[in-house]
Amino acid sequence: MPKGKVTKIVMTAILLSAYLTPIPLEHVESGSSLWSYFVCQLFHANIFHLIGSLIFIWSMAFSGTTLCVSYCIGIISMTFGATAPTVGFSATAYAIIGISFARYNCSRKSWIEFLCINFITVFIPAVAFFVHAIAFTLGWLYYKSKIMRSKYIEYKRITR
Repeated sequence: MPKGKVTKIVMTAILLSAYLTPIPLEHVESGSSLWSYFVCQLFHANIFHLIGSLIFIWSMAFSGTTLCVSYCIGIISMTFGATAPTVGFSATAYAIIGISFARYNCSRKSWIEFLCINFITVFIPAVAFFVHAIAFTLGWLYYKSKIMRSKYIEYKRITR
């Protein structure tokens, strides 16, 4: 079984088990303790929210490392983009999308389509637009800095 598929199966199991855990969302979203920032991405508001996250997980190509980095980026973006932790996997999803945009050097048309679609979410009250924007930007910057670092190492190797 490919590594990416194992990652997706494990993440699906984690999200499903978190959804079935009988913890009220008020405890997760309160932000009263540090743990809520770490686990809030695993919880979802309703079954449709969960299904949307699962569709994203199974439609994107990413490794376990990318998932872990994106999850950490999601925690950081929630810390700075929201007044309290927000539920859902979307911060991690936006970080993965940012990494993908950087990795595949998306065209100007792709950028415009992405930005237009996501600008609409500014007007939806339940959507944490700034969390998404920060997660996408940090994911993009993470991958671009990774590319620049490898180019710098290669340059130093050649110029020795």
